[in-house]
Amino acid sequence: MNDAATSERCGMRTPETGAAETMLEHPAAGGIAWISSWFRRAVGDAYRDGKEALSAQLDDLVARRDALDEDLALVRRDIADLERRLGISLAPTPGYRGCIFFLAVPLGLGVGWLAMVLCCPAFTHAKLDSAKVGAQAVRQAAELYQNTEDDVGCPILERLVAAKKLDPKKTEDPWGRPYLVECTADEVRVTSAGKDGVFFSLDDIRADFGSSDIKRVADLQ
Repeated sequence: MNDAATSERCGMRTPETGAAETMLEHPAAGGIAWISSWFRRAVGDAYRDGKEALSAQLDDLVARRDALDEDLALVRRDIADLERRLGISLAPTPGYRGCIFFLAVPLGLGVGWLAMVLCCPAFTHAKLDSAKVGAQAVRQAAELYQNTEDDVGCPILERLVAAKKLDPKKTEDPWGRPYLVECTADEVRVTSAGKDGVFFSLDDIRADFGSSDIKRVADLQ
């Protein structure tokens, strides 16, 4: 015999029998009581599920922490073994951080200077090559303009842009200065003023330059 039947025989009311009797005697109140009972059960189930999920996550974190502790112990053992072999101590001293700082600053400056010395030639070549490629793009646009437009004059950059033969972003060289367009009877010449910004100087870069010309200009810088 279940507890509800026993309680009913003894004149006692359990939550289940009470809710059932309430629903019979007062349908509205009984409905509220049933909803309240269902809500409590649902919340309790959700709470248990969430607690179990959090417990599983906690167990996983504990396992990861233990694994990291084991790895740290191995590292410390290797350091101790290295200290024993070399006869030195790798443990930090009171002036350890200051020494590292004063050693790192000149070392960093030295490395930076070396990187600048090694990388600057490559950077200079890349900039000169970019100027040459830009000049070639302007020359191609000018030749296309001459072949498709009625204008017989030598096209300036503004005309090339207006005729949509040249992207407005490609009118300047890597130093931010406009290219020079010149026309002869046989060809279109496009020139960058180079690093010094002065046309007809030794560091000019033209669209028809070869690799030896680029190297010559690079040696001047």
